[in-house]
Amino acid sequence: MENQKSWILIAKKYLAASFNPVAHELNELDWKLSLSEDKNKFSHHISAFANQKGGGFFVFGITPKGDEAGITNDEGQEIIRKLSNLARESVEP
Repeated sequence: MENQKSWILIAKKYLAASFNPVAHELNELDWKLSLSEDKNKFSHHISAFANQKGGGFFVFGITPKGDEAGITNDEGQEIIRKLSNLARESVEP
């Protein structure tokens, strides 16, 4: 088993907890099917996670009902690029 960064283990713990016993989002974890075009909404999510002790996690490829839909590697890379730009341009310390 490969060594994983501590944040990955924490994210996996939150994700597992969000599916049991009933699928529900947590304060520390927000499901997204894909990246919304609503930049203001995502800016608020990023800011809220940044201000929360321990931060928070977006999980993409999950429907609002908690069903796994998945994303491709290319979609994941595009989401990372857009979120990085959004955090840099829209969120101030």
